[in-house]
Order: sequence, then C-alpha cells, then structure tokens
Amino acid sequence: IRIDDPESTPVGICEVSGNGGWQTWVTKTCAITKVTGKHTVYLKFTGGSGFLFNVNWFEFGNPVTDVKQSAVSKEISGFKTFLSRGKITVKSTAKQAFDVSVFTANGQLVNRSSNLIGSFTLPVKAKGVYVVIINQNGIIRKDLISYY
Repeated sequence: IRIDDPESTPVGICEVSGNGGWQTWVTKTCAITKVTGKHTVYLKFTGGSGFLFNVNWFEFGNPVTDVKQSAVSKEISGFKTFLSRGKITVKSTAKQAFDVSVFTANGQLVNRSSNLIGSFTLPVKAKGVYVVIINQNGIIRKDLISYY
C-alpha cells in the first residue's frame, strides 16, 4: 500500500494468498503507518503471475485505541438507576451534584446532563440496551438498562 507514487515507500504491506476460487471471498486486515491529509492510494502487487486475485473493495478505518478508566466503581453509594414506564431514572440521596451520560449499546450519545442534584429522568424512544454513566467528583459508576 503506497501513497502519491506507485514507487514510493510502502505505508503498509498486506499479504494475500489464493483462496480456492474467484467467487470465494476473504476479508484481509492490514496495518498501515499513520497518514494525514489527502493522498492518492496505490496498491502494488508483487510476486506470482497470471490471474492472482480480485479486489472487491477496500476501506480505511480509525485505529482502535485502549481507553484507560480510573476510579470505576459500581459501589458509589446513594444512587439508584432504573427503568419505569419507558423512562430511565437516576436517583441520588446525596446532596452533591452529579453528571449523567446515557449511551446506546453501540456508543451513540443519547443525552448528557451536568450538575444534577436529586434525580434525573430521560424518556427512552427506542427499545434496546443503554449504558448509564454517573460521574460524581471524578468517581464513575456505570449501569446497564435493558428496555424491551
């Protein structure tokens, strides 16, 4: 995998071997060095002869990175998270402010509210699994809510 010139230094190498037929598809994943900006991409094939393989499509994705969590606890006292009548509710007996973030199971932010005291209620429009993250003074509690 090269950029801007078919003879440039490779930014990645993806080894491909025969898979038994023209209609037998295989997905390959290859690492590349970080590249920014807009470039022309060249796929340079070496080795073998004749009809080696077909490329149906290719795509570039963002790298997966580890996320470090600190002070994660399900034991923050004074909080109760529950689902009732299509609403996610977080209740706190503490007098300190807290933040709540609600995400779908695939990571899409549904709602984020800050500096709450007492309770938080969010009507849920779609059935599914929700992740509720409560942050109080940097201490984090995560709860799963299943709505079916």
